Amino acid sequence: MKPTTEEMLRSFKVTLETVIIPDLQSPWPQASAHSMTRLIDHLLARIEKEDALVMSDNEKMRALLTSAGQPPSETGTDADVQGGHLCTDLLKSENERLRLHIEKLLSEGDEAIVAKIRALLRSQTEAEWVLIEPLFAPAG
Repeated sequence: MKPTTEEMLRSFKVTLETVIIPDLQSPWPQASAHSMTRLIDHLLARIEKEDALVMSDNEKMRALLTSAGQPPSETGTDADVQGGHLCTDLLKSENERLRLHIEKLLSEGDEAIVAKIRALLRSQTEAEWVLIEPLFAPAG
C-alpha cells in the first residue's frame, strides 16, 4: 500500500520541522511540536525494529519456561507469516501468552526462577532501549 506507514510518518515529520515549527511564535507550541517529532521518531523505530524485538523476546521467554520445566505449548510461532511478512499480530499474541506463563512462574516464588525472570526483564529493558532512545536523543 502506498504511501507506506513509514513514508507517511516521515512526511509528517518533515512538514512539522520545515513548515509548522519555524512558523510557531510562542515557546509552548514550539515545544509541543518538537515533542511530536520525537514521537514520530519513536514510531519509526518501532516500525523498523519491533518485530525482531518481539521475536527475540518470545525466544527468551520460551527458553526460560523450558528451563523451568514448563515448556510452552505451541499455539503459534515466530515462523508464522502472512504474505511473506511476519505477522505482527501473531508475534504479539504469542508474546502475551508467554508473558502470562512467566507471570504465573513469578507468583510461585521459586528463588532460582525469580532470578532468571529478573535477568529476562533486564534483557528486555536493554533491548527495548532502541525504541525509547529516539524520544530522548538530542534534536537533530
